[in-house]
Amino acid sequence: MRKSFWWVGVFLWAGIIWYWSSVPHLSSGFEYDFWLRKAAHMSEFFGLAALLFLAVGASRLRQIAAGLWLAVVYAGFDEAHQTLVAGRNGSWPDVAIDAAGVLLALLVLVICKRRRARKVI
Repeated sequence: MRKSFWWVGVFLWAGIIWYWSSVPHLSSGFEYDFWLRKAAHMSEFFGLAALLFLAVGASRLRQIAAGLWLAVVYAGFDEAHQTLVAGRNGSWPDVAIDAAGVLLALLVLVICKRRRARKVI
């Protein structure tokens, strides 16, 4: 696929993350709300890192570096943004949880690419 397709996905996904960070008093109402929100953090940034990895499309090292760096920096901006939203607060532990989602995405993508490369040969 064309890289521009993936970059559109990156910006759309980043916009979705920004939108959800703008919602005040975000709560599911479930008993395990805390854990659901942390899983949402990981999932959001798993998706962002995967899209960045695919959008860069250069060497694997460059894909990993771009996915890691850009997604984690965006996580920091996202948490800073939440400090400006009524009923929300930004926290460094949430950036760490986001980074865990980023690392998980990059690990999965590298393993998948490695397996696909072995099947081709």
